[in-house]
Amino acid sequence: MSDQCLPSTVVTQQLASRNAELSGTIAVSKLPRLAAALTSSEGEASVQLRFAIDDQGRRRVAAEVSCDVQILCQRCLQPMPLAIDSKVEAVLVAHDEAAQQVPRELDPIIAEEGILNTYQFIEDELLLCLPFTSFHEYNCGINAGSGEQSQQSETHKPFADLADIMNKS
Repeated sequence: MSDQCLPSTVVTQQLASRNAELSGTIAVSKLPRLAAALTSSEGEASVQLRFAIDDQGRRRVAAEVSCDVQILCQRCLQPMPLAIDSKVEAVLVAHDEAAQQVPRELDPIIAEEGILNTYQFIEDELLLCLPFTSFHEYNCGINAGSGEQSQQSETHKPFADLADIMNKS
């Protein structure tokens, strides 16, 4: 990862007109909504941003984000690693009304007064990449001891007496 910390805000018009690229890192601890969804706020996200102006004159940003985080396994309630790698391309707009004019196949990002909050943009993307449910890929112990229970359920047949009663009548 890069030693350079990504700036928290950037002026998009200047960067887009120069086809500029920025790369650096953001500490997970500086992304409070993401940190709240994780078991640890340690680590950092590696980010590469590319700014440009497209053929229609729209300012665009392409982002590549990778981050290794710890989330909660919903089976055993223990931390588990998750590698996030994401690519997103968006159109930078000034306000909600301009965002509604962006074609559906493109994602609008609001950069009020031409200033993009890079931390919020990256945090939103990382949050969207988190899985809805998270489980270890291996048996993480939730079924420990279930072998004894399955043997008991095979030997104990709760409706066996009902069958005897039905046969007698």
